[in-house]
Amino acid sequence: MKSKTNLLRLVESALLLAVATVLSMIKVLDLPYGGSYVEVDLSSQKLWLYKNGERIVSTNLVSGCVAEGHRTPTGVYSIYSKQTDRYLTGADYRSFVHYWMPFLGGYGLHDASWRSSFGGTIYHYDGSHGCVNLPSSAAKKIYN
Repeated sequence: MKSKTNLLRLVESALLLAVATVLSMIKVLDLPYGGSYVEVDLSSQKLWLYKNGERIVSTNLVSGCVAEGHRTPTGVYSIYSKQTDRYLTGADYRSFVHYWMPFLGGYGLHDASWRSSFGGTIYHYDGSHGCVNLPSSAAKKIYN
């Protein structure tokens, strides 16, 4: 009977530790990003810009081309620089953009003046090389 009681105490301790760990993880994941941030939803092909907690931009986007394996990276990133009027180059493209905001190496948010539409399922077969393509007006607001 004593070993059963000890076993129950061990299980109870392990469960309490597991619950504490999960609660700790939830607390870490629940940290606010601050009053100003960009949220990108790749599944709905939408982007929102919040400034001081208020949504000031809501726009459709085109992300990386799934069919060609050019998926846009997922995760939480910071825009680490901003540049205007530059060319983005790769093995098979050279594209001029007015607003460039990289968040991971060569991946970034930028205007895509060569596109006439955004959103929907465009990214399935006519997406980017991994960047987040935006209408020029939205890219300008995010940049500023």
